[in-house]
Amino acid sequence: MRWKELLFVSSCLITQISCHQTGQPNRNNRSFTIDYGMNTFVKDGVPFRYISGSIHYFRVHPNHWEDRLKKIRSAGLNAIQVYVEWNSHEPEPGKFQFEGNQDLERFLELAHKWGLLVILRPGPFIDAERDFGGLPFWLLQKNKQVKLRTADPSFMKPVRSWFKVLFQKLKRLLHQNGGPIIMVQVENEYGSYGQQTGKCDTEYISQLRDITREHLGQEVLLFATDGGGSIDSIRCSKVPGVYSTVDFGPTEDFKDRFHHQRLFEPHGPLVNSEFYTGWLDHWGHPHSQTPSKKVNSVLDAMLKFGANVNLYMIHGGTSFGFGAGSNFPPFQVTPTSYDYDAPISEAGDLTPKYEDLKRVVAKYEAIPDAIQVKNSSKRAYGSIYLKPLGTIFDHVKNLTTFSMGISTNPLTFEELGQAFGFVLYEHRLDHVTTNPVQLEIKGLHDRGYVYVNQELQGILSRSESIFTMPLIIAKGQKLQILVENQGRICFGKNLNDFKGITSAVKLGNNILTNWHMRSIPVSHVSHFDTTPPSLKTKFKSMSFWKGHIKISCPRSSPEDTFLSFQHWSKGLVFVNGFNLGRYWPRLGPQETLYLPGPLLKCGINDVLVLEQEKTPCRFHKGSWLNCNIKSTDSPQINGQTPSV
Repeated sequence: MRWKELLFVSSCLITQISCHQTGQPNRNNRSFTIDYGMNTFVKDGVPFRYISGSIHYFRVHPNHWEDRLKKIRSAGLNAIQVYVEWNSHEPEPGKFQFEGNQDLERFLELAHKWGLLVILRPGPFIDAERDFGGLPFWLLQKNKQVKLRTADPSFMKPVRSWFKVLFQKLKRLLHQNGGPIIMVQVENEYGSYGQQTGKCDTEYISQLRDITREHLGQEVLLFATDGGGSIDSIRCSKVPGVYSTVDFGPTEDFKDRFHHQRLFEPHGPLVNSEFYTGWLDHWGHPHSQTPSKKVNSVLDAMLKFGANVNLYMIHGGTSFGFGAGSNFPPFQVTPTSYDYDAPISEAGDLTPKYEDLKRVVAKYEAIPDAIQVKNSSKRAYGSIYLKPLGTIFDHVKNLTTFSMGISTNPLTFEELGQAFGFVLYEHRLDHVTTNPVQLEIKGLHDRGYVYVNQELQGILSRSESIFTMPLIIAKGQKLQILVENQGRICFGKNLNDFKGITSAVKLGNNILTNWHMRSIPVSHVSHFDTTPPSLKTKFKSMSFWKGHIKISCPRSSPEDTFLSFQHWSKGLVFVNGFNLGRYWPRLGPQETLYLPGPLLKCGINDVLVLEQEKTPCRFHKGSWLNCNIKSTDSPQINGQTPSV
């Protein structure tokens, strides 16, 4: 490094003034390192400070990737931080997906195109409020006793296999190879897990470090991040060769948190790897909001202090399909929207928080004026009339992907080889009971719809800790329990979150045995074409409804919209066969689902709804009334929630 650059960096850190990158990089010697003497990153021989933002490619439609990346760069950010979700890339052992929404290479190449460096976070565990923290469910299927996030060989063997495939694809995209990746994270906030479990498996972290270097090379810069509020948390994930960083939000004392980092990294750049621009939501709880003034005033102070900062999130996006996870304790389910109150909204709109952010960043980084960005147009396609297609019982044979003969005890989703959706448990009662009799399922994961001969009797709920209910059932009748997986736990020591019925089923004083099970993942819905003529008025729960959005677009492509489920209860919606996600307006706060324009087409678009509970429809004089959902041009993710 030239003496003038050394003097510049030194003066920046001492006086805490803004530090713009100076000089020209040496393109014959691409590198990204740490100068511990000058407490700074060095990119291609030049002092460097990053201001980055987190974006999840798996939460954004691929047609919108470039738009979102341009908006990030237009705010003056010079890097993005990217999780890699193992689950979505290897949904079955040895079967890898890197196309469409999983085309990670294309996403990173687009970031490179728009001048954004990449901070890669490959896990294998990522949290991110994703099902199972991004781990594939089949880890629990292969070994019920697997010790996740440890050096347990039954965990590390599939991790090694996955990392080999992933890193072979991404090595060419490292900065030193001409690509955008400047840093790679080892695990993810492992210190928290160590504190929660009481075990810090540094051998596990060391193995991940060595695997990463084996495939990406010795020169790649590795880092870890942990909550800056706990010294023990940072200590738990500290191993040689991995640079320790911290994460914290705008309500915390940033100097105190950086002091904690300095206890483990006395020299080197100060880094907040997750500076929270907002926070996550849960169904039934008010929408989280963080004032822009607070976020950006603390950001300004940290940048003036000379720190590197990553904004989590710069753009949150959407947990399409069954991607959303849950938290525990208590058991809380995250909604479909991952807006996160981020500067760029779920639908890609530039919020006032974005404009405030841009003004702060402009003090420290040049804003690329040549990049033109704007909000996408939204369109209200109006009311969508829905017609009934029968209940889940009418279509159970077509929906079932696997049927288990008779098992003494109920089997979990994982034992049945099922990732998401529902499992139907059936038992034919062979004895006389009291009237009523108490049904008890202590290990119900997560929501159970209890039927007797296809007539709904009630709902059991893990999130509400409702595991018992009175039941009227006679000898010879069929007890049917349709269990919904609401998302595996994504954070904490209870990651081994098996779904379905995980305990004995008690009816009075008797433990019920001899169960027949059907896997109903609700992954293929193209066969719903006709209405069973004999069930025109029996749609009390678990009913399918179909409608259409007709779009005429002679001069442009279909535009983004939002589906409103006002007066509906809880369920799933598919548009042209794509699982848009879960709706639950009765619980809130999310009342609309974001529908990206690229999922629509000119002409007729199919909309299929699975209403799990109660519809607003009524049958009158041969016709169904009030069976409408609505396409609107504005979102509502801040609706009413139950009073606590």
